[in-house]
Amino acid sequence: TLLASSAASDVYKRQSIYLTCIKRYKKGGIGLLSVIMQNYNSKEELETIIKHEIDFEKLNELCEHITNAITEILTSCGLYFRIFSRVKSVESIAAKLFRGKYGTLNNPKKIQDLIGLRVILYYYDDLSICRDIMERTFQMIDEWSRNFFESDEFRATKINGVFKYPEEYFNLYKKELWTLPIDTTFEMQFRTVFFAVSYTHLTLPTKLEV
Repeated sequence: TLLASSAASDVYKRQSIYLTCIKRYKKGGIGLLSVIMQNYNSKEELETIIKHEIDFEKLNELCEHITNAITEILTSCGLYFRIFSRVKSVESIAAKLFRGKYGTLNNPKKIQDLIGLRVILYYYDDLSICRDIMERTFQMIDEWSRNFFESDEFRATKINGVFKYPEEYFNLYKKELWTLPIDTTFEMQFRTVFFAVSYTHLTLPTKLEV
């Protein structure tokens, strides 16, 4: 019981230090978040802070709006695809931050895939179309990344891009913006279908002739 009480007290003290540092950070403190990220002994402590900082209900609404918008655009272009989306879980965020690869003095970069979407395409040629659509519709951060393989390899092709949240959708997020090292961006992945089984067992959509 004494050990449990001591542990709870330690967690409380760390959370108090965290909130104090956040107030200083908002007043212009430099590097405080980097120090904070190095002051936690467990993922559980980080999970508590993440739940306090981020409104996941609103994030799921934002994710749904972005997913619906992309679905509508791709459908209107006559593309054949499947789309999946998710908001990164509290546990996953805490695990990433706890490994020290984000928001530290040595690694000041931010997590960019709080929201992630994946679109499965049936035709390789549609990759360039989707890439162009995303660049014209959303504000892109950096360049596309893609997998590379030998010319004699038969593998699915995938490209990943990072984009800013559309302002008109992000306005739905009414809570004060989090101070954790997490960017206001979503990651978009397009990948082609790789059929490792016989085509005789598959029914592929047929492209409409224009």
